[in-house]
Amino acid sequence: MTHCLKPLHYASTMGIFPAYFCQFANEFAQRPVERGAFPDVAEMLAKMPLGLLGYPWSKMAAEQVLLHAHFLGLPVGIYRLPTMAFAARTGVTNSGDVGA
Repeated sequence: MTHCLKPLHYASTMGIFPAYFCQFANEFAQRPVERGAFPDVAEMLAKMPLGLLGYPWSKMAAEQVLLHAHFLGLPVGIYRLPTMAFAARTGVTNSGDVGA
């Protein structure tokens, strides 16, 4: 019997980065998010408090679990998408969104 590991693809969000969350304003104006970067936890705590914003934290926690699985041999792809939304009533998207 043979087996083949299938890659796991995970859609995360750029919103885990305080710079992206703050729309690169103020102290983040000259700090782009580089490929392969990980957010600074202290900055996340300052800009996205755990008690108020759980979504970016849950995405980061999921990424950490997947990175550990990758370290153990599972082929993993993590894709950090920018804003991707549509109007519930009309289905219209913003032209700058990924799915548009």
